[in-house]
Amino acid sequence: MCLIPKTICVDLDGTLIAEDLGKIALSRLMYLPWKEQALISLNIIHGYTSFKYKLSNSVTIDPSGLRYNEELISWLVKKKIDGHKLILASASQSNYVEKIFNHIKIFDDYHASNEKIHLIGSKKGKYLAEKYGNNQFIYCGNSWFDLGVWKYSRYAVAVNVPPVLKIIIKKKFNIIKTFDM
Repeated sequence: MCLIPKTICVDLDGTLIAEDLGKIALSRLMYLPWKEQALISLNIIHGYTSFKYKLSNSVTIDPSGLRYNEELISWLVKKKIDGHKLILASASQSNYVEKIFNHIKIFDDYHASNEKIHLIGSKKGKYLAEKYGNNQFIYCGNSWFDLGVWKYSRYAVAVNVPPVLKIIIKKKFNIIKTFDM
């Protein structure tokens, strides 16, 4: 008998919310004073992770203005009532993720990118496996990058995935639920 893991890790961009916080921040960059735009943009020479970090410290995003996947949130709340631990795990910057964590108030903890690590794909998968155990968590995701996380999870929850990706996920992983926005 295979036990259902008690930890559910949930991706943010495109999964919990319809938007991508990095794209929102990038689109708002042009509204900053030109000197600030230049200073932030110069950080790209230090790598994408450094650039995203500097950008997130200059551009604010209000969590109340985002479009949340209400069906997914309802399911997560039921799972929390059933005793599951809910973790928000995102490649977005920690200051953005922390705001959403505090706004939604259903998650027990969160993990996010910072100025040193871009928590995406296999990096996120390895991190979550180290934290919660390999094959010991359920992962809710939506993108090709999430293939690198699902390989470390026991079960997959597919949220807003393109049809081709859904076929791949069904072949490679144990899907327990699907959601579309």
